[in-house]
Amino acid sequence: MTVPYYCIGGNPSSGPVCIQVPERINITVLTDLTEKYASGGMIDPTSNMLSDRVFIYHGINDTLILPGHVRLYTVLIGDCVEYRNQTSARL
Repeated sequence: MTVPYYCIGGNPSSGPVCIQVPERINITVLTDLTEKYASGGMIDPTSNMLSDRVFIYHGINDTLILPGHVRLYTVLIGDCVEYRNQTSARL
């Protein structure tokens, strides 16, 4: 897992914000972009994941991926996967 795809929005100077301050990442923009790519055929439809089980893990000693990044992935995935199929854990 890394910072969310397209987090920097084509602006390399946004890289440090994406890595160091996940709370400032605009999740709405990323969700809308994901749906735009899916509807345009650039990625598979997110509805393909609806019944999939998704596990998101975060190591407590991980210094690269912060807990805020994990929360972002939970929101992004939560829009695509039924709640009963989501599992998040800190290792």
